Amino acid sequence: GNRESRMVVRSSGGLHVCLTLIAISTVYASLSSLLGVHPDEVSLYSVDGQFKCKDGSQRIPMAQVNDDYCDCLDGSDEPGTSACSNGKFFCQNKGHKSKILAASRVNDNICDCCDGTDEYQTGSNCSNRCLEEGAEIRRGLVRQIELQEQGLKKRVEYVEAAAAKRQELEKRKEELAVLIAEKDAELSDRIVKRDELQKVVDEETRVRKEAEEAARLAKEAADAAAAAAAATLLLLRHK
Repeated sequence: GNRESRMVVRSSGGLHVCLTLIAISTVYASLSSLLGVHPDEVSLYSVDGQFKCKDGSQRIPMAQVNDDYCDCLDGSDEPGTSACSNGKFFCQNKGHKSKILAASRVNDNICDCCDGTDEYQTGSNCSNRCLEEGAEIRRGLVRQIELQEQGLKKRVEYVEAAAAKRQELEKRKEELAVLIAEKDAELSDRIVKRDELQKVVDEETRVRKEAEEAARLAKEAADAAAAAAAATLLLLRHK
């Protein structure tokens, strides 16, 4: 029973190793077939184990992608090799700017991608220079972010200052409204007093005019009486 158990374990262990190797080789094949593929186009290279040329001319097995033989007229099946003269190789260049190379520049012993991925077969020992080459750009981006943050801070300060100024103006507006109301009430009171004073002046003027008219009439009556008396006296003297 123990021998049989050991045989089963050994058998299952060997199967596990085989499955692991198959999985690794499958992953490697998948990764190699996707070499040079733009991230936005990865989904085109994993449809039911088939690849359809971008120009729609034909379908080929995924095993024929990046096999160093140009099957598609548009070169889309060889993004990671120089087999197609019109092929395109995508440099990911993590830490720097990604870029697209002509397929003819793949494995030509010249390190075109800063991450060295374009020379994976030539042994050119391309070092990954992306972080170094991208340092200046990153510094520029950091500076740009700092300037944007400073600008945002200034904008917040301006907004807060404007809000404070608006609050101050609203308060001043309320104060002026109260002052205007007080002045309106004061003006109304003065108008009432002016009207009352005008009535007094008008009454005094009326009384004065009546007195002057009465005095004039009295004078005229006195003058008439004096004239009549003088005339009567004159007549008496002539008799």
